[in-house]
This record gives sequence, structure tokens and C-alpha cells, in this order.
Amino acid sequence: MNDKLRKTVFCGVITAMIFVLTMFVKIPIGAGYIHFADSLMYACTALTGVWGLIAGAFGEALADAVGGYAVYIPFTIVIKILIALPFAVFSVKCEKILTVKNILFTLLGAVITVVGYIIADTVVAGKGFALTYAWMNIVQGLASSVFFILIAAAFDKMNIRKKFF
Repeated sequence: MNDKLRKTVFCGVITAMIFVLTMFVKIPIGAGYIHFADSLMYACTALTGVWGLIAGAFGEALADAVGGYAVYIPFTIVIKILIALPFAVFSVKCEKILTVKNILFTLLGAVITVVGYIIADTVVAGKGFALTYAWMNIVQGLASSVFFILIAAAFDKMNIRKKFF
């Protein structure tokens, strides 16, 4: 299988996995939930660059569409692209996925997530709603950092980069 086809298939599979992780594998908190999708998106973007970024943005946007949050789709796409972009630019050539730099990128992603969804919630539901529920995005962002460490360590232990990329 040529490289472009392999990455395209990988992107499709990861989009589906991210959709499932967002929709069905979640921990309820307040009016929201913690999911594992951002963590997988970070790891896959570190592996494949823009392919993982696309998979993450569209997998999570699809979850918004199916989950009844279609009004958030444009915000989700932009936010997910922004949180994965450092991995696509700076991590795709790294030997390991689990690096200090990538852990710091997940924390930057948490900040972008919080600010991005405060803006989105302000536009969609008003400033009061946005500020009241911002804590859930803080928890989601930090949880994504922890889950990323687990996923990245597992991928590195399995030598995913050398086996497939």
C-alpha cells in the first residue's frame, strides 16, 4: 500500500475512533463530560501530521452533529485544528510521541480549548453560560493531557511510528 493511501485509510479509521470516543466513551461531569478523543488526536497528529489533525477535527465535529450540538460544529473544527496544530508542525518528525514538548503542547491545547469554548458558548448561549461552564472545559483539557501521556506511552512501547510510519 502506498504512503498516501495508508495515511488516508488511517485518517478514516481515526476519524471513526475519535467520533466513537467522543460520543460513547465519556465520563459525565456537571452538564458536560470528559472524553478521550483529544488525547488520541494529539497522538495521531504527532504520528501523521495533518492527517491526524483532520481526523480529530472532523471526528469531533461529527460527534457534535450526531449529539445534538450542530451549532458548535464550526467552533469545534477551528478549536480542534488549533489544539492539534503544534503536534502537526513540531512533533511529526520526533522519534518518540511521549516527549516533554508534546506534554506541554497538550497543556497549550487545554488553554486553547477553554478560551475557544468560552468564545463559542458566549456566541451560542451568552456570557453568563460561557463563564458558568468554563470549568468543565478546564477539566476536559487537563484530562486530555493525562490521557495523552497514557496513549503516547502505549504507542511508543508498541513502536507504532516505526511499524507504520
